[in-house]
Amino acid sequence: MNWLTDKKPDHDTNELFPSQEERTISQLIRELHHCPNTIKKTIYYYLLSETADLASIETFIRQSIQTKYRPIENIHNPSVYNILRIARQVQRQIHKLQGLLRFKEIEGDYLYASFSSDFDVIVPLTLYFSQRLNTERIILHDTKRHKAMYAEHGKLYTIQVNGKLPADTPEEVYFQTLWRQYFETVSIEQRKNKKLQKQNVPLKFQSWVSEFKSNTIPFPYLHKESIDTMIKDIMTQIFDK
Repeated sequence: MNWLTDKKPDHDTNELFPSQEERTISQLIRELHHCPNTIKKTIYYYLLSETADLASIETFIRQSIQTKYRPIENIHNPSVYNILRIARQVQRQIHKLQGLLRFKEIEGDYLYASFSSDFDVIVPLTLYFSQRLNTERIILHDTKRHKAMYAEHGKLYTIQVNGKLPADTPEEVYFQTLWRQYFETVSIEQRKNKKLQKQNVPLKFQSWVSEFKSNTIPFPYLHKESIDTMIKDIMTQIFDK
């Protein structure tokens, strides 16, 4: 398995900032222990944005304590407003990716999904799918940041994907083509709304969503005329009894 290396558990997830700021960070972490989960999650999502700065976090925590952990009451404060705004953007993107991410089965009995996002959200995504697909061996690959994670039996590992991936299984190729054929068949040309489509599935996500890839393998027996014939035959069998 030379395409997959460094599969080992994560142990350094608490290193949030450089070591020279350790004293301030330790104090903030102690204060965070007393904060409700809503505050902790807001800070967590803000950190995933890759734009976090220590001064803003310190201000946010202090302001949250003053308002009895209702930071919305101090939204006029630039640091509070910025953290709430960015955390909400990160949370929305995680939610969207949870619905749009597409796994494919590759040789070796792995489920692989690649994606590119505005924020560093590979950890919450891997955690989410490891719980949803807890009997599978899954790999998530952030191609923008060249980061990958592997999940098996509820455990998460940081890995590196080297070189070319194993090929898709024959079943994967078949079902991807089948799904795209269905997607194309049920669509009504006159009712296509590209603007609405881009709102629901932004262009930056469409490159790895299978519905937007063209079919390369023909399925003549799945043409609309054949489907209509099958429907009529099934209806005849049902209603003639």
